[in-house]
Amino acid sequence: MALTTNNPKLNSFQPLPQAEDITSQSIELIENIILHAKKTGHSFGFLMINILNYCDLLLVHNEELIQSLVEELLRYLGEIDDHYIIQKISRDKFLVIIEHCGNLEHLNLRAEQIFNEIHNFGFHKKQITVYFHTNIGGELLNAVNYLNPFELINRCYIAVKIAEKDGYQNFCSYEKAKIMQNELQDEMKKANYLHQAIEKNRLTLAFQPVIDAKTGEIGYYESLLRIVSKSNELISVGPFIKLAEKFGFINLIDELVVTLATSELISNPNLKLSFNLSAISVHHTQILDKISQIVKSFDNLSNRMIVEITETALMRDLSSASIFTNNLKALGCHVALDDFGAGYSSFKELQMLNVDVVKIDGSFIQNIHKDKNNQLFVKVLLEICQNFNMKSVAEFVESREIAETLMDMGIDYMQGFYFSQAIKYNS
Repeated sequence: MALTTNNPKLNSFQPLPQAEDITSQSIELIENIILHAKKTGHSFGFLMINILNYCDLLLVHNEELIQSLVEELLRYLGEIDDHYIIQKISRDKFLVIIEHCGNLEHLNLRAEQIFNEIHNFGFHKKQITVYFHTNIGGELLNAVNYLNPFELINRCYIAVKIAEKDGYQNFCSYEKAKIMQNELQDEMKKANYLHQAIEKNRLTLAFQPVIDAKTGEIGYYESLLRIVSKSNELISVGPFIKLAEKFGFINLIDELVVTLATSELISNPNLKLSFNLSAISVHHTQILDKISQIVKSFDNLSNRMIVEITETALMRDLSSASIFTNNLKALGCHVALDDFGAGYSSFKELQMLNVDVVKIDGSFIQNIHKDKNNQLFVKVLLEICQNFNMKSVAEFVESREIAETLMDMGIDYMQGFYFSQAIKYNS
């Protein structure tokens, strides 16, 4: 392949300035490849390789060493195949451009080969033990798909980000990424709907009673966030929570929940209430500071407040979650661990967290009256709760049979449609 460029040899690696934006040198190279493709009818595959653990490597080794290893890696890849053109575009990303790559199957095979070669490179260095953890995104350039350099780069970037976020282990083509476009558009639409509801103050709380299994009375209420639709219907926020986390405004949800729940507690001195916080808020101080400021301003408030956290918070950082729990309890609040059993938390972690209430995940409750395995799990958990002086709550109690089974086993509290759906609180 003969191209006119400032580089004397295209398939030899030339270190570029360390810049996060694509360089003019890269643009010039891609422009020349596009012109060559149009002139000859040759097809090309563009693969963007993203070094996922680049920042981790910088924490352990100095940047000069890591950059020298990256440059050595690119030289190594350039020697594997004469049809590979290697071009670095930032500190942790580079392009492998492949001539005579005519279809997605070929592109996928090349991506798999390069992924394996990078893996082998990592384990073959005597100077230092380094493993480059990568993923790859790619696009084709052919007679029916001539693009400008920025379009090509953008498509590869989109594909590599989809590979990183959505479960494609090593490689994602732009064609695969496009399949996810409708799903992403739907997610963005839902996220915008929720965000607008926050901005227009169309969020409120509904309350589901939690029944004391010993007395049959309401022990407390769980507050559940609802969107007030234009037709004045209440829509659960539950299906939107992961989107709020994904699009970066879950903190707004948590702050609103704390504001609404504490306002109800202040207005209704006989009310005892629980509310949920996201894993993100458990590991940041803003929400804790907000709760602290409120409970210190009102008497008889913190002891009527139960803050629910999920197993996800434990998986992020058990130590941080434990500190958060202890700080809440120091304020006089109660703490509940929600959905226990759904994740991978152990009983040792349960003890370390020192919560007041354990809410058993509904998947163990819904068929407990006829599922011996679920009965065994709940029985063991109830014994542990009693030994640790923790109260137990069964969620998703939807029938008399389930309720009677749980009462016979010694459950402390029950919650579910058998007793009531979430309602507006009436003082």
